[in-house]
Amino acid sequence: MNYKENIHNGNMLVIDLAPLYISAMVGDIKPFDDARRLFMEKSRDRADRHVRFLGDGTGFLFMNKHFDECAMVEEWWQDRPFVGSYVCPFSKQSFVTFPHNIHAKRTIVSTHDSVIDFSATTCNRDHQHISHVTNEDKEREHNAGGVS
Repeated sequence: MNYKENIHNGNMLVIDLAPLYISAMVGDIKPFDDARRLFMEKSRDRADRHVRFLGDGTGFLFMNKHFDECAMVEEWWQDRPFVGSYVCPFSKQSFVTFPHNIHAKRTIVSTHDSVIDFSATTCNRDHQHISHVTNEDKEREHNAGGVS
């Protein structure tokens, strides 16, 4: 199924997160509540009411050093505004560069069930490594016929 079919069939909803980003910048959470109602309304008549949300608004807030605003939105997500899965992409640099590294645990790690670096490491919310895949591991798996 392609992109247009998914939208037509109600399997995908594209939302402009710019107004939500701007609202977060001024501390206004109301547009997020409006988005919650929209998600719930769109999923109400579906057999599969589980929403899969992928949003980069908090990632942009964090990247642009709006740490308190990012934390406010992340706290809103913790209320689980709808039944579903939440994926919040953040740049790996968010964890290693100043001043982001000093805010990462409070703003990102403590509010997510898992934090995953798809290139190498998987961490849980206590920032404990669950697994670490090295380039050597990837090469070994590839040479053994596995896909990485």
